[in-house]
Amino acid sequence: MSAPSLVSLLLPWLAGVAIGLGLLLWGWRWLLRRGPEVAGAAASGLRTLRDAAGRIPAVRAWIARHPRAVQFLQARVSPASFTGLPLTLLTLAFLYTVSLLLGIVQDYVFSDPLIAADLRLANLLYAFRTPAGLTVFAFVTLFGSARVIVVTAAVLSVALWFQRQRLFLVTLWLTLVVSEGATVLGKTLVHRARPDVLLRAITETSFSFPSGHATAAAAFYGVVAYLGIRTSQTWRARVHTLFGVLLGVGLIDVSRLYLGVHFLSDVLAGDLVGLAGLLFAVSVTEWRLAVGPHPSLRAVSPALLVSGAAELLLVVTVFVVTPPALLHPEPPAPRPVDARRVPALFDQGTLPRLTETILGTPQEPVNVIVIAPEGCLVAALERAHWLLADRLSVDSLRRAISAALRGGEDPRAPLTPSFYATRPHDYGFEKATEAKTVRVRHHARVWRTGYVTERGALFVGTVSLDTGMKWGITHTIAPDIDTERELLVADVERAGGLVAPQRLRLVPPMLARNFAGDPFFTDGQARLVTLPCGNPDR
Repeated sequence: MSAPSLVSLLLPWLAGVAIGLGLLLWGWRWLLRRGPEVAGAAASGLRTLRDAAGRIPAVRAWIARHPRAVQFLQARVSPASFTGLPLTLLTLAFLYTVSLLLGIVQDYVFSDPLIAADLRLANLLYAFRTPAGLTVFAFVTLFGSARVIVVTAAVLSVALWFQRQRLFLVTLWLTLVVSEGATVLGKTLVHRARPDVLLRAITETSFSFPSGHATAAAAFYGVVAYLGIRTSQTWRARVHTLFGVLLGVGLIDVSRLYLGVHFLSDVLAGDLVGLAGLLFAVSVTEWRLAVGPHPSLRAVSPALLVSGAAELLLVVTVFVVTPPALLHPEPPAPRPVDARRVPALFDQGTLPRLTETILGTPQEPVNVIVIAPEGCLVAALERAHWLLADRLSVDSLRRAISAALRGGEDPRAPLTPSFYATRPHDYGFEKATEAKTVRVRHHARVWRTGYVTERGALFVGTVSLDTGMKWGITHTIAPDIDTERELLVADVERAGGLVAPQRLRLVPPMLARNFAGDPFFTDGQARLVTLPCGNPDR
């Protein structure tokens, strides 16, 4: 993927990450300020509802007819004992976690939308890679490795032992054993291959589902969160512990995706396995605390600090002494094909005729097919006043966001990603309209196909007109995409001529919608053009 294409992919995904982090920070601050108050109000509201329901004649009659059922339900929601409300909440959380995990397994078996998004997201993240990013996430991912987790857990165990909080050793090791055992079983049963070797930045040899790093992170750092929350005396300390762990586990999850060694569903499944193991172990621990006897609980922050310092020292040592061997696999060489055989690639289904959303849903059909040497493609479109997006930088991103918010002009603003054969577009081009605003512009997305002819590489593309902003991160398009196709071909022809332009009917005339729900219509034709670029056969 070329560097300029990063800009055309970055804006909406950075917006999504920014929104997610913003919601996390908002939730963090909101819980700090309002958590106890809201919890008290919720408890009061539930008591009010219970009392009101008890005054309804039909409810009172049912209670009178079923005394044993009422007694059982009252025992299950009583906060007076562990087998009451605490066990009920833990059981519900465990069952819900397991149901989510089974849902992901079902998605994998039946290739549901989550699995369809896996490869496209992996390809999209591959486009964002930089040497600095790979180094950072190669360091982050060590915090979820088995050897680091086991050594850190051993240090934490020793610290807990000397603090006379030995019951928590059961919580720690039961969580790790149950969750890691389930992970090994899952990898053995599912046998899911990892992403393509071209996407992997580090070497991994085991099966992919579920992610062992995600499981270990959710399990071990979940125990850390439980210990901190269970023994802390202040609400502020509990909230900071919870959100700090969530942020850390999230970074480890992202590292596995960024390094190209796991799919999204692998990571989510690993998180759920770790959480299920944690909930089981916490239930055992809380039951033991309820039946007693046991030493009085005291803050375990010294043990957590000692183990945290040991873990950081271990990760830094491993990273410095045995730095990760980052892989930079070369893409396969383009496959040769006779230029006259290009239409047959679509007729035979070798090349897809439609682009797709990140979930694999078909959307706009290919309406431009270009044969040109790679360097010539950009030059020819630039001469035709279809400009390539700026290279990624803080300044170019700032300009794009500023232009979108104020409706100003940015002739090289990025495009929302679209997919073809699971890959995001390689190039984004745009041409300004009379409105001279980033909100309204002609744009084209272009993909490499992996084929090369005697006249140059083979590209496919879609062309459309942006007519306004939608959701603040993407554009609405004009329904008539055929007119935009003809505009691009005419502009390139006026700028330098074309070799034997052709019309191919790839799909029947159609009326459909793109990923954003915008309607479009087309006659189903694509223009096949060859850019001369100084070719002597022109």
